[in-house]
Amino acid sequence: MADTLGNRGFFLTSVEVFFLVTLNVLSLTGNILVCIAVYKNTRLRTTTILYIIALAVSDLMSAVFVMPFTLGVLITGEWVYGQVICNFQAYMAMFMVYVSPVTMGLTAFNRYMRICKSEQQYKRIFSPWKSRALLACVWILVACYSAVPKLAGLQDYAFIPGYALCGVVHVSESGRIIHYTIVLSLFFLTPLTTTIFSYIKVAKMIRQHNAAMSSTIHRGATGSSITVQELKLKAALNQQMSSQRCHPPTHGANRHRWPGWSPSTCVKRTKLCDCSNFVWHFPNSPTVW
Repeated sequence: MADTLGNRGFFLTSVEVFFLVTLNVLSLTGNILVCIAVYKNTRLRTTTILYIIALAVSDLMSAVFVMPFTLGVLITGEWVYGQVICNFQAYMAMFMVYVSPVTMGLTAFNRYMRICKSEQQYKRIFSPWKSRALLACVWILVACYSAVPKLAGLQDYAFIPGYALCGVVHVSESGRIIHYTIVLSLFFLTPLTTTIFSYIKVAKMIRQHNAAMSSTIHRGATGSSITVQELKLKAALNQQMSSQRCHPPTHGANRHRWPGWSPSTCVKRTKLCDCSNFVWHFPNSPTVW
């Protein structure tokens, strides 16, 4: 294949360079900010954020190892970096294209387990250690598949002028069919199906939760008058009980019924009783809930 892009006008070259530079800067800035936010805020270091960080890292790798060489090609109009860099860019570009959809599918499945399943079922698969191990296994699988066909002589890497980068060149037609069958089924259709299934289930669970909350709020609004009456009655009873508890003994014969009585202990006992009554009544109030 040719190592040049052919005749291109100044305007077309300027537009291509401008858009690629803008895309590269935005990719670097946005994904670096995501990594910095997680690094500085320990509360963000959850299993779900782990997969988001993985996506950010894959985008950063593309912005660092793939886009700069393509930018140079757009400026000069030809590939000037040699075969070694061509092999490196082709491998990294293929790895990034394959690993991103798989990571997104894994992220969607994580959300499905977290929202639609119990805490025990979620931690059975997505504990902190298992989440890291699962992500590492997926990335290693994609990395191995991206390298094995080239090492086995079934593929080669070459500069492709139509894409302004180095990519995969298949040695045989049958190898090309087998390759794209595996790629489409394993790295695209499977993650896409998982993502669609997971988010449909999550959306259904959220709708059910919102409907239950609306029903609870409606019942609380209709029963608010009865609850207010109950609260007033409860307050009156508490006040009467508090006055009885705080009434000091006046007869010597009754002093043995008030051991350790003092104004301070009376206040403490009154506050404790009032607090316990409030806690007992609080969950049963539809006005609160």
